[in-house]
Amino acid sequence: MYVPVAQVTDGVTALNNGIIPITWTIRTNVEPYSVSKEIQEALRTASGGLPVAHIRSMEQVRGESTSRTDFNMTLLVIFASLALLLAAIGIYGLMAYSVQQRTQEIGIRMALGASAQDVRKMVVRQGMALALAG
Repeated sequence: MYVPVAQVTDGVTALNNGIIPITWTIRTNVEPYSVSKEIQEALRTASGGLPVAHIRSMEQVRGESTSRTDFNMTLLVIFASLALLLAAIGIYGLMAYSVQQRTQEIGIRMALGASAQDVRKMVVRQGMALALAG
């Protein structure tokens, strides 16, 4: 909520300053820190000599406000990637075990004239049925 400082009594200003300090936001067309000294002097003059502290650019404010969310999203991506990798390894293991158990059957099918593509389709179809059931 924006309330002009001139419209607030001194008691309310002191109370609010104790809870949440007054923050000035200044827009410039040049680098923010290049006019820092002039802005500090103007604010010091306007506030009756109070010092100006904690000067930050809007990029720093944005970075501080989103750093926790950025960390959580990075962590989520790492765990999701790890889960995907483990699932892929599991499906590979299941398919390899299925093919190993049926090596003789596959050899007989190929000896009787089955093409490599037919055998591949059979292995993939049955392996995926096992993976989906799991």
